[in-house]
Amino acid sequence: MLRNTLIFMLLGSSILTGCATLTRSQVQAVNDFASLASQGAEYPEKVLNKVINSRYDSRVLLASQNVSSDAPLNYSALTGLYQAKQKELVPVRRIKKSIAVISDYALALQNLSSPDFAKNAGASADALGKSVDNVTTRLNTTLPNTSISPIGSALSKTLKEATGRYIGYKQTKAIKQFVQQGDSLVGALLGSAESLLQNQATIFIQNARQDDSVNVDNLFRSIRSDAPYERYQLAVSSFERINKINQLIELNQQAIQALQQIRLAHKELKDKLLVKQKLLDIGKELGSLYESVNDLQATYREIDK
Repeated sequence: MLRNTLIFMLLGSSILTGCATLTRSQVQAVNDFASLASQGAEYPEKVLNKVINSRYDSRVLLASQNVSSDAPLNYSALTGLYQAKQKELVPVRRIKKSIAVISDYALALQNLSSPDFAKNAGASADALGKSVDNVTTRLNTTLPNTSISPIGSALSKTLKEATGRYIGYKQTKAIKQFVQQGDSLVGALLGSAESLLQNQATIFIQNARQDDSVNVDNLFRSIRSDAPYERYQLAVSSFERINKINQLIELNQQAIQALQQIRLAHKELKDKLLVKQKLLDIGKELGSLYESVNDLQATYREIDK
């Protein structure tokens, strides 16, 4: 269904003007964006969790090789590793809170772009507005050079004023206003998540690979020369570990790309919903977002086996 809609968008020739109502295919395009954004935005938290878990698998294995009397592996040492892991999971929790707002925004946009949008969207208007303003305040406090205007009340008002079971002028106006007001929020929240993946997640993967290299070399040296089967077993497990690290690198890059593509697709909606534009041009970034999310999901399923 989604693929057919995207193909229709890319081949369509209808014209959208600033004052005209949206066609059903155009409203469906907004709905498709919201669905894809919701799917893609859930992965930064999953990716960071997998990266950090992999990193601490390597760190525990490295620590287990320490048999010296000065600093043997014991309960206290493992507790220290656990505490370090919890500290590194703090960004994951921050991403989770930010992505929750993106999910709320995407859900509201899905409701706004559905034929019975008023019935569904109005019910959660106040909760959405409060959630948006809370995260906006946190972002303005924690992110450097960031000043995002609170838009929660305006979004709630848009939802409450949008009434009627139809695709017409009021729904067109509500969708346009919602997308315009939400653009700075989407950019800031996804930019923050993207930064964490580009910086911390990348460093964590590099550290895990370095620890793996030390682990494997140490273990190979510990195997007797007359134990070829043990050497083979270690080689097989190490080969699998190399593959997993490479998959994490790919997964991290795909998650970054998906976040970037969500921003581009949202900007495309924001710009094209206000000007005279052919559907042929409106669907370019949305089609790329569809491919990005599909690739990301496929890689995650492979590494999650």
